[in-house]
Amino acid sequence: MSRWLIAVFVAMIVVAAIAIPVSMNNIEFTKQFADGVHEKSRGNLKSAKKAFKKVIDMRPESSDAYYFLGSIYLAEDDSDRAIKELRRAIELDGSQSKYYVELSYVYFNLMDDQEKAIEEMEKAIKIDPGDYQYRFTLGVYLEKGGKKEEAIRQFEKAYELEPSMQGIQERLIILYKETGDLEKSEKLAGERESTSTDENSSFIDSPVNAY
Repeated sequence: MSRWLIAVFVAMIVVAAIAIPVSMNNIEFTKQFADGVHEKSRGNLKSAKKAFKKVIDMRPESSDAYYFLGSIYLAEDDSDRAIKELRRAIELDGSQSKYYVELSYVYFNLMDDQEKAIEEMEKAIKIDPGDYQYRFTLGVYLEKGGKKEEAIRQFEKAYELEPSMQGIQERLIILYKETGDLEKSEKLAGERESTSTDENSSFIDSPVNAY
């Protein structure tokens, strides 16, 4: 066998030896991640947390793992840890709107910090301006903070994006009336009666997580 062929053969063995553990690591990573998602969906937060911590040990660069871990701490009402994990997810990948949305839930639901909740939701909308749910949620934040005119603008945008959502119509009808715009309130109320459906009326009854 020529030296060239021997060198090629040796190189192929080395590549194969590297590829096998890498492939096995990928399989284990995928399994742990799937286990975490599954356990979280079943409400087994302790098991889900354990799975995502293993994921992070395997791949510290996995921003989604930190996101899920943060969402678990949110479900456990642990605001400090939720913020820490979600901030880490954002540091790793600041392009994911869902990370900012989840962080806004922490500030709004656990800390009653409306200003920070608004700030984080606005960041999510900047990334994904066409998501009517984000607009609706921001409207809820603004309305609770007494910023009715700003809330109306967000609800109007959400309604433009998703006119069939009754929850948006309801908030607009009420806010138009409260701000003295009776004509708009009555007009929208009439439209709602003519197109009434049984669809869900609200998006933000409780924190919503991706996956």
